[in-house]
Amino acid sequence: MRKLLLGAAFLPLIALVAATGIRGDRTSDREEVEAAVENYFAGMMEANPDYLREAFHPDSRLIGVDQDGDVMIIPFERWASSWEGREPRDASSHTNRIVNIDVQGMAASVKTELTWPGVHYVDYLSLLRINGEWQIVNKIWTEERR
Repeated sequence: MRKLLLGAAFLPLIALVAATGIRGDRTSDREEVEAAVENYFAGMMEANPDYLREAFHPDSRLIGVDQDGDVMIIPFERWASSWEGREPRDASSHTNRIVNIDVQGMAASVKTELTWPGVHYVDYLSLLRINGEWQIVNKIWTEERR
């Protein structure tokens, strides 16, 4: 009887967590973060901006440093639109992989490596859980030409 009463005391807390979308299930959060990053990879590999729009928040920015050392800040939609009309990439010559995922509450950080012909990229992606979905809100990258 005592266990039953103790369990009943936690029911309102469980209902609150379910209603607010706050989750302690790190595996599901991690899988959802990974799915957002896989949409990012698919968008570039298939030259499909719709996948990119699924992965990124519309107000996100992409930030890098060009060969002259100047900072480039690219609005997401300008970058996503640049993929329209491109040819899909050959998957046999392009490797995209997630190196690390760190999820903490409603925020996540992901490190990726993309090894493509003539260039190796490392991306650092910041994600937030927005309206129940993980979205990339910022990307910084570095590249090494080969």
